[in-house]
Formats: sequence, C-alpha cells, structure tokens
Amino acid sequence: MVYLSSSYDEEYDLLVDALRKELPGLRNVYGCTGFGIIGVDGEGAHEVEGAPALSLTLATIPQAEVIVRHVDAANLPDGDAPPGAWSTLLGVPAFPEQPLALVLLAHPTFQPVYDLLAGLDFAFPNATKLGGLASAVPSLLGYPTATVCWSAAGGGGAGGEGGRGVHRSGVAVLAVHGEVHMDLIIAQGCRPLSPVVWTVAEVAEGDRTRVTALSSERVGGGRPLPALQAFQVELQSVLGGMSETQLRRTVSNLTVGIAPDSGLVRAGEQLEPQDFLIRMLGGFDSQQALIVGDKMRPGQRLRFMVRDKQGAQEDLQAHGTAYKRRQLQAMLEAGSAPQPQPFGMFMFTCNGRGSGLYGEESYDARTMSSFVSVPCAGFQCNGEIGRVGGTTHLHGFTCAVGVLRLTAEAMAGASGSPAAADAPTPAPAPDPQQQP
Repeated sequence: MVYLSSSYDEEYDLLVDALRKELPGLRNVYGCTGFGIIGVDGEGAHEVEGAPALSLTLATIPQAEVIVRHVDAANLPDGDAPPGAWSTLLGVPAFPEQPLALVLLAHPTFQPVYDLLAGLDFAFPNATKLGGLASAVPSLLGYPTATVCWSAAGGGGAGGEGGRGVHRSGVAVLAVHGEVHMDLIIAQGCRPLSPVVWTVAEVAEGDRTRVTALSSERVGGGRPLPALQAFQVELQSVLGGMSETQLRRTVSNLTVGIAPDSGLVRAGEQLEPQDFLIRMLGGFDSQQALIVGDKMRPGQRLRFMVRDKQGAQEDLQAHGTAYKRRQLQAMLEAGSAPQPQPFGMFMFTCNGRGSGLYGEESYDARTMSSFVSVPCAGFQCNGEIGRVGGTTHLHGFTCAVGVLRLTAEAMAGASGSPAAADAPTPAPAPDPQQQP
C-alpha cells in the first residue's frame, strides 16, 4: 500500500515496476496521490503536508483474501443491477458469510461516485466502507492526481493505463474478505452548539432542502417554531460569556447535523453528536426557513453544530475515547478468552484540517495513534468516504479511520481450538511493516 506526493508525478508510471523489482512476491499494490501523506517515521505517526513524501506499508494477511479492482464509468453497474453484478465487479460474494471491508480511493473527476456508494450499500449492506478522493499539490500542470491499483492476478482493470497500475480516472477498490474486521471511526470535526436536539416539524412543499419549522421538548413545551426563531432561541442560550469576536467566529462556522435514516424519532432513543451526518447550513430565507445542504423530511432530528478547531479536537478525542471504551467492554465480556488486537490503521483526513486548522502538524495522526498504537497510513483527501447511520456518504472536513483486527473466531482458532491444538505453532497474525 503506497501513498505518495504529487511531487513525483513524472515518476508515477515507474512506481509499480520499481516495487515489484524490489519485492518480487508482491500480489497487490494499492494507493493514490495526496496533498498530504500519512505514515510512520522514527517519531511515530506523521503527516507531511504539501511536500515530497511517500508512505509505504507492506502487509501479509493470511486470514483473509485481499482483492484490488478498478472501477470506472464503463464498468460501473447501473442503478437497477442485481447484487450479482457488483459481486462480479469486485470479485467478492454479494452476501458474504465472513466480514468484508471495502476501501475506496476515487479520482476527484469521477462523477458517479454517489452511484457507486449507493450500489455498494445495496449489494454489500453489512460491509464496512471507507476511503477518500485522491488529492494533489497544485503545480504548473494543474492537479496531477492518480490512483494506484495493480494485481498479480490481473483482471478487474487492476493494471492501469499501459499495465503499470496507474489510473487517472475512476476508483481503486481494495476488498478484504475473511476473518478480519475493519472498525470505522468517522470524526466529522464538529461540536454541538448546545445540548438541544430539534425535530424537523415541517419542510417546504416542493423543496425539501428548506426546513420551515422545528420542535424540541426542551423548548416551548415541544410546540413547533419557525426555523429561524428556533435557531435564535438556541443561540441566545449560549451567548453568556461570549465576546463579540467569539460570537462572530461561532456563527461563521455553523453547520447542521442530521440524524441519518435510522435516526427518526423513537421513544427513549439517544443519539450522540457523532451519530449526526454533517451538512452545510445555507442560512435562512425571507420566510424564516432553514436552508440545508440535503433533502429533509418531517421526523428527522437535527442539531446546530460548530465546525472549528475546538470542535475538531473535541470530536476526535470523543471518538478515540469511545473506541477504547468499546475495546475495554469487549475484554470484560470475554473474560479469559483471547482478544483480537488491532494490527493496522487506514487514515483519510481532509486537507482542510492539518496545520491550517490546528496550528500544528500531524494532529489527527498523532491523536488517533495515541488511542490505537498500530502502524497507520493514508493521506489528506479532497473528500472522505465513510458510513454514518448505516449509509455510506461522501464527507468534507472529516477524519475517516479504519482499524483492522482479526475476528474472535480467528483468534480462537490460532490459540487453542481443537483444529489448531495439534499444530506446532499458532496461525500467524497479520504482519504489517511500514517505512516513511
């Protein structure tokens, strides 16, 4: 797996041949270009922004089948295609009995990316999906962006233009199918403006991006309010102690969080801030309607969110803490049974984060590595791909992370099941190696 700066655009086509010469046993090569490159150096996880860099990860995963395929407009199944068409495209079962993880690296010019995500959710509803849009450092040649997708097995377009594994269009897809889980962490970089959660009471007829009324049990006894009035009530509740500068900064960084499809109002259901899909807040119109960058419907829940340095830090820390808490809970429930440990981490973070947001380098990479101390690799994207609420979305300003670990069944088989008891050594765990 290789992520490289676009500073090497004149050498893109040499990459796969060079790697195969040094490592004759390679079965797959997968990656893309990035504005910033994420990897591990002598000091730990690191992000190199806007400068020449290459991150190379070598791994063998005997517990899973690893397949790379290239998808473009010519071979993309249409919206009515059955799951079998997607299965043929990617070379994996449509309804796999074992875990399936899909990592997608899309060229930014690939227009049908939303169709691809919808199709994958339809054909592989239980698969975890992660990725990002390849990026580049601007040059005299524009944005020399590319994806890398090569397989020794051939087929599936995993050869690239000239058979060298380099593509300047479409999407490179990595499938990991077997006794390996990929845990998702999708940190969208926002904090709630206040504790209030609103319910969409009414949307404009003929234009579902206009929310005309909101209601909340915490405000006015739950009676619907014009959307602008609801926002003013919430903003008034947080004004205490804010300077004029802080107020202006807060208002200028406002977005909205929308509970996904599974977030319709249910009695007693609680949603955390990270459960909300972040979308653009387009302001309010003359009818006091809230303009949202998505189609809305009555019954959805909505929060006003703030996207800034503080929000990004709080959100990332909350996700990391929640992940460690889930690990601890699993250990307590398993008792003395061997616990699957993470062995590698994908990291795709927005190029609008980084030092420009935090005022320091490598904040996302260092923070996530403090919670999950395994080799990590990735890049700073033009857009991030990840699932929120059961649906895979294209995000912005997000840090999308995938943590790889063996299944409990694989661990049990390697450390004491009857089938493994007579073996002289346990089944080997994945062996990732990484060079900055």
